Amino acid sequence: MTSYSKAVQPLFASMALMLTMFLKIACAVAADPSADAVKPSWPATGVNTRVTISLFEACGSHSEFPAALPAESFRFTTPMLALHRLPLKYVSGGVREVWNGPVLMQAFVKTVLPEGGVDLLIRSPGRARLWIDGQIVATTPARRLFPDAHQPFEVYQPDMPWLRVPHVGDHEVRVRFESTGQPVEVVLESLVGSASSRCELGETLVAFRQADRMFTLIQPIETLQAVRPPSVRPPSVSNHDGPQRAVHLVDSEFEGYRAELESYLQSIDRQSLIDESARENAFWDRRHEIARNYLAGQPDIVIPEKHSALSESNLIDRLVNDPLKSVDAASIDHATNDLEFLRRLSLDTVGMPPSPTEIDDYLADVELGTHRELAIVRFVSDERWADHWVSYWQDVLAENPNILKPKLNNTGPFRGWLYDSLVLNKPMDRFATELIRMEGSAFAGAAGGFSWATENDVPMAEKAHIIAGAFQSVNMKCARCHDAPYHPWTQKDLFSLAAMLENQTITVPDTSSVPRAFFDRKEGDSPIAITLQPGDIVPPVWPSERLDCQMFGPHEVDASLLGRDPTSRETLAAIITRAENNRFAATLVNRLWTRLMGWGLMPDTDDWYESESRNSILLDYLSRELIGSGYDLKHVAGMIMKSSAYQRAAIDEKQVERALTFAAPWRRRLSAEQVVDSLHHVTGMAMDTEPITFDPEASQKIENFLNLGQASRAWQLTSLSNERDRPSLSLPKAATLVECMEAFGWRQSRQSPITHREYEANVVQPGVVANGTLTGTVTRLTDASAITSLALASQSVESFIEQLFLRVLTRQPSASERAAFLAHLSEGFEDRELTASPTEKVPPVSRGFATWSNHFAVEANALMRDIELEVAAGPEPTQRLSSDWRERAEDAVWAIVNSPEFQFVP
Repeated sequence: MTSYSKAVQPLFASMALMLTMFLKIACAVAADPSADAVKPSWPATGVNTRVTISLFEACGSHSEFPAALPAESFRFTTPMLALHRLPLKYVSGGVREVWNGPVLMQAFVKTVLPEGGVDLLIRSPGRARLWIDGQIVATTPARRLFPDAHQPFEVYQPDMPWLRVPHVGDHEVRVRFESTGQPVEVVLESLVGSASSRCELGETLVAFRQADRMFTLIQPIETLQAVRPPSVRPPSVSNHDGPQRAVHLVDSEFEGYRAELESYLQSIDRQSLIDESARENAFWDRRHEIARNYLAGQPDIVIPEKHSALSESNLIDRLVNDPLKSVDAASIDHATNDLEFLRRLSLDTVGMPPSPTEIDDYLADVELGTHRELAIVRFVSDERWADHWVSYWQDVLAENPNILKPKLNNTGPFRGWLYDSLVLNKPMDRFATELIRMEGSAFAGAAGGFSWATENDVPMAEKAHIIAGAFQSVNMKCARCHDAPYHPWTQKDLFSLAAMLENQTITVPDTSSVPRAFFDRKEGDSPIAITLQPGDIVPPVWPSERLDCQMFGPHEVDASLLGRDPTSRETLAAIITRAENNRFAATLVNRLWTRLMGWGLMPDTDDWYESESRNSILLDYLSRELIGSGYDLKHVAGMIMKSSAYQRAAIDEKQVERALTFAAPWRRRLSAEQVVDSLHHVTGMAMDTEPITFDPEASQKIENFLNLGQASRAWQLTSLSNERDRPSLSLPKAATLVECMEAFGWRQSRQSPITHREYEANVVQPGVVANGTLTGTVTRLTDASAITSLALASQSVESFIEQLFLRVLTRQPSASERAAFLAHLSEGFEDRELTASPTEKVPPVSRGFATWSNHFAVEANALMRDIELEVAAGPEPTQRLSSDWRERAEDAVWAIVNSPEFQFVP
């Protein structure tokens, strides 16, 4: 039967379904006769224990299988014949690229089907064919491409309860197959995407069943187990016995398999990234050796004497304490306690409070006396560092994708490159160079997305402004349309940098200059001057000698510093990142210091013109440490975190003597991403969003719609705006997160770079945390909630309260808090766990999908409004706890996450 049977009048529904199934089965057998089809070449090994998958790019038409295959592009394996996405594609240097569609996917597996008549179910969004022992037994039609927005709203009609609904846009075909019960060779071929659309798999799979049993995914012969007894109901608890298990085509089991498969695919992606990035490691090692040789020739930094009163852990403290020798600083020299320090460290590195396991590991090291140092090493090396720091660079570099209109003065989603760079802890000179190179596909999340600024008359002028601010603390914004009135930069300076980024000359357009009429209307002298006229041609050369001394140092570049052919873009990257340009290293360590301490070594992070450093010796010392470490920003972060200055109790800079405001960290509010991530983390509720796209079918042109995937961390969200704010194009689950993030300073649109968001408290923040849908969702005690597990495992109500405070606030409750929570939770605690069987769940009902292709349909709008109400109502609570005690426990969790303490770094 078809993937989506049209909703018809009830009188004809059954007849239409039977007719559709008959036609599909007939077409499946008749289409693509084996005599005319090219049989897939069977792999030599591996198909007995895993499904072997081969990918072939650029296979011609998305609707016809190629007569001859190109060279194989990639090969990997899966545990079963079901796949929800392709691995990421990386090329030399670790650059992300899109798969060149259409991609032919061939999946090979040897298996055993039960003897007798077997129903086979094939799902694929594009043209597919299923081979068994060299014969084609079924095919699916080609992917529907470029439909308009007026397509009919369709609803899948399952013929058995609990059967998983196909992914939106997937075709489904069923055929009858007579099995001998002996091993068979199964091959699924599927054409994925097209030359002009995204190469996405939906949920491509093959499953089988006998009689009225539930469909089961096909798996290799050596992992095959007996299928469960006939049943159309999902088990109450999914299997967790590793890959050697049967997976039925029901939501609970398939989603568990999909999560395991996603983790495996991520490991494939990570290894590809490591392997391809390593191809350039030798060049960067040479670059860093050149930088260290330069440092060796510089005069030593003069280190001051130790402060007699203030604590000192390393040279950072010596340099922080030195300006305080003339003041009584004893009142400020108070270290955080151990748990306060751990919470600060965790929030500053991975963006969330420490987990109970991390707390236990940390406290177990206390007796060693080096527990803080050990914790710093663990957290700084944690890969979740990338999840926390991506959002910072998204702001600084103005990463601004839009899933509805990707090219409407936006950038591509180069967040993928940001994440990859931070996961690998790329040296920061390589980080800046790769950004300036702007290589890779914008649609794949590569640095090429940084180049986008469509409907901008000179996109590279905008990029030059961003790069100058991000890596040189030079504000050239006012030089965009005229000479900067309060800085020494001319418009030609900015356009020269833009031409270097463009790798060619730039002609100044009329729209990039202040109109002459502006000056005619002005009375008296104007501070604005124009020395670059419309029509002037600006070459891609270093702007002026003035910039040499004020920004970058001498602009001549030795060939040893170039990792590519000597284009002007590569030359610019080398000028900015080489060791002689100490401004680059100083800018980066100042950014790091400001982020960790709340105050900067330079007063303004983005604009140092006519500014004086608060501690020039410390800035120079940290800059040299960054260069000497091979531009390893984590190395400098670890040094800062080990200092007594970082480990001091936080201060409110407005309430202490001015001389002491730069002796310890300022009290900092959590970022919007930290708030959202922490709410999920402390309650153990996984982030649950729709795929961040308006085209989940992948049926539109790749340049018209992005798909950013389902978000698991807050940085993965983006603007959810759509035309006329149509409900049918809403993403209700993601919108609950966006609502909270916007209240805490996050911007849906990042068309300009910023470093410092609005962190001041406002009346919306307590309202959205107290009454927003997100808080209600994560504080609900569901079967998936870690708080539910904690409540069931706790031996006493006192233990539950203590563990709850540790999870959420990383501390034990105070005496008054303990008393209040005991009074609230003691009653009914002993009888909280229910032993009766939970109410049997009702099979889910297919309601169709709202997508771009049907978003004008009335039914699509009605569906999304219903989903909005369901999201607002929150998830289903657990039936393992009595409702009365559970609701009081939810109140307790709500109260703790709504405490002001939760929203600040200690």
